[in-house]
Amino acid sequence: MIEEQRYCVDILSQLRAVRNAVKTIELGVLERHVLNCLNEVACHGSQESRQEKMDEIMGLLKKYD
Repeated sequence: MIEEQRYCVDILSQLRAVRNAVKTIELGVLERHVLNCLNEVACHGSQESRQEKMDEIMGLLKKYD
């Protein structure tokens, strides 16, 4: 689009769409990771491993706030 010298507003609109698509994918990956973590510690986790997973999940959530 840039090489074609398209209108700036069109380029910005496309960039916004790409950002939104990436955010949607990130949230999906994050959701699956959290669910896998919860399932893992619920089935096989010690108190220490549960705390480690909780810390990991909280760190991820803070990054995606």
